[in-house]
Amino acid sequence: MDLSIASRLKLLPLNELLQLYTYVAEILELDPQRDRFATSILASYLDEVNVFAVLNEVLERLEGKEIAIVCPGSNLDKEIVEELASVGIEIVAVDGAMCVLRDPTPKILVTDLDGVSRCFDRVEEIKPISFIHAHGDNIDLLQNYVPRALLSNVPIVGTTQVEPRIPVLNFGGFTDGDRALFISLSFRPKLVVLVGCDYGPYLGEASKGVSMRCLWRKVLKHGIARYMMDYAARRFGIEVFNVGKPVSRFVKSVTLDQLLRML
Repeated sequence: MDLSIASRLKLLPLNELLQLYTYVAEILELDPQRDRFATSILASYLDEVNVFAVLNEVLERLEGKEIAIVCPGSNLDKEIVEELASVGIEIVAVDGAMCVLRDPTPKILVTDLDGVSRCFDRVEEIKPISFIHAHGDNIDLLQNYVPRALLSNVPIVGTTQVEPRIPVLNFGGFTDGDRALFISLSFRPKLVVLVGCDYGPYLGEASKGVSMRCLWRKVLKHGIARYMMDYAARRFGIEVFNVGKPVSRFVKSVTLDQLLRML
């Protein structure tokens, strides 16, 4: 990695991230080889992308700033997002949240292309800096949408949950929401606010286009996401707040009014 960029990032050790992945892979019976294959596919698409230039742009947006990570959960309140944006907080959209956030328009997207695929024409139009994730279950989505994004000049940083393959990087995390937290904290923000990250028994309409009860595997993934968010908040040592109900031990639950008084 470019030394000037690396010195400004706060990255967790790769062996630590891979240990977390091994824990998740055992619980969900994931196939690491499929994840590595997906990573190689994404790396081949991004071979000519200047990832360090994109990372530098992200640093300019996030370093030392207040950030709101907006998940497509059932408790997503767009008015809260509008209020946070109005006081200068940078909005990071998580997957399908991009489809419902119109004002403000997020400039950064974290996605495995699942939820956002239904509004990908908007991604092509807005051109947010997109952290696109590769894993064994989204190979077809990578093949369908990454070439489209490149043709539309969407700035891309590839991410993986296994060994990185430049220009595809491993920032940590597993689901889109907790990965967005690992990524954001890596850019040394002042603080991070979570919105719409309830991880309850229902999927929000923003996630899949329709509200539905979570199947058992999704409930299990939600539990992993809460663990990962707790881990990231503790490990990076940067304050993380959640507007709404408690998410985990090290993520502080606040009301919107309480948060605005702190800013």
